[in-house]
Amino acid sequence: MATEFEIVEFLRTIFPDIGDDAAIFKLKDKGIVSVDTFIENVHFPTIGTSIFSLHDIGYRTTVATLSDIAAMGGKALYLLVSIGVEKGDRTWFKELYDGVQQALNMASIAQGVEVKVVGGDITYSKNLTISMTVIGEAATPITRGGAQPGDKIGVTGEFGRVKLAWYTLKQGGVLPDWLKIKLLQPQLRLKEGLTLSHHVHAMIDISDGLLLDLSHILRMSGNLGAVINLDKLPILDNVREWCEKQGLNPIEYALSSGEEFELLFTYPPEVEEQINVGFTPIGEITHQPGIYDNKGCKLTPRGWDHFARRTNPPNTPPTNPSTA
Repeated sequence: MATEFEIVEFLRTIFPDIGDDAAIFKLKDKGIVSVDTFIENVHFPTIGTSIFSLHDIGYRTTVATLSDIAAMGGKALYLLVSIGVEKGDRTWFKELYDGVQQALNMASIAQGVEVKVVGGDITYSKNLTISMTVIGEAATPITRGGAQPGDKIGVTGEFGRVKLAWYTLKQGGVLPDWLKIKLLQPQLRLKEGLTLSHHVHAMIDISDGLLLDLSHILRMSGNLGAVINLDKLPILDNVREWCEKQGLNPIEYALSSGEEFELLFTYPPEVEEQINVGFTPIGEITHQPGIYDNKGCKLTPRGWDHFARRTNPPNTPPTNPSTA
């Protein structure tokens, strides 16, 4: 077991920009800052009792943190990482930070600018706790509050795999590779966010669930509404087949699966052909409050809520999945 100061000195061999009382940095454009906290047995299972390795946790928490910058159409520049842990040696910290570095390398390549770890903290905690603060910049940050009636709704990627993976694990099942990779190695959409920022009115990353995160955009844009075409939802054939075998509804999973870290955005119809990223149009913003499907049925947002956790745990399917 190494001391706190020995660990800090070891980490300086990996991240040479850390070590002072505070980080020094300069921004060219508008600064954007976000913080995320991840707690053992809340955001990931107890270490050593699941398929999650320390590397996976380091990677996944970093992607989740940087995803907020992607949702603002910005570039991530600096990361501060604070760790609360009961005990850990150099090997333990190296495995965790190797995952962090993997995500940072991918981010740096995607946006063409290096992301650096410039500080953080280490403290004692019985449950592993990771808190990350990311500092970025954007010429014109995209917020959740800019959606307009008549906008189309688009999403990157596909949906449902993360929730289905959690469900399968809780049932004692073994994850096939196509589920495992989405759960442990989610994609980071920084490059897509930068491109979309030139065309969209509002944007958010899918961390709580498609419907729940869409409801945030609608509320912050003046209590607008939306119509979602359920036939257009991007769902893998594997997800549909896996759900059908277990008597589950793939549409319900796509609408409520959290921790997808895809981007949901609204845009004027006339710019659709100019958007040079892979995405799927799934609906439209309306004046009438509420979210409805293409048959006129009202959809109730479901997803992750920390303070409703006892009755609505992360990515747990409803008792009777339905399409509405």
